[in-house]
Amino acid sequence: MEPVLAADLELALQLADLADELTLRSFRSPHDVVLKYDGTPVSTADLDVERAIVERLRDERPGDEVLCEEGGLLGARDGSGRRWVIDPLDHTRHFLRGNPDFATLIGLTVEGVCTVGVTSAPAQERRWHAVLGYGAYTDGKRALRISAWWRGGRDGGE
Repeated sequence: MEPVLAADLELALQLADLADELTLRSFRSPHDVVLKYDGTPVSTADLDVERAIVERLRDERPGDEVLCEEGGLLGARDGSGRRWVIDPLDHTRHFLRGNPDFATLIGLTVEGVCTVGVTSAPAQERRWHAVLGYGAYTDGKRALRISAWWRGGRDGGE
């Protein structure tokens, strides 16, 4: 794997570890909740996870933009073309009800193309990640491949 992609994946996985620690620590605990314009809840856990991820990205990748579900577009706008996209707590309603079907979503786009993506569901002890050109993985094991047929080959591929 290219060194830049490997470093970006490693950082995304570390961000997921951080989010997992914070969400599991407060899972099934009371939270203050406000409703967004569309009626969906935002909990203190959403905000705490988002804040921690943004702080880490400011330290590790100060030139990158960060687009957060709760906080909008943050960070540099210097034309680097790199943007982290963060949903700190997908399925907040599930989280608030004590249902383990929630996750943190972390993606990195470079020049508008998604290059790294991580979904971490800590209460289920599951994690998925993908890197452009290197496949998709579930819990560290190769999960998906694009067949030769889909890539335009004729043999049906993998």
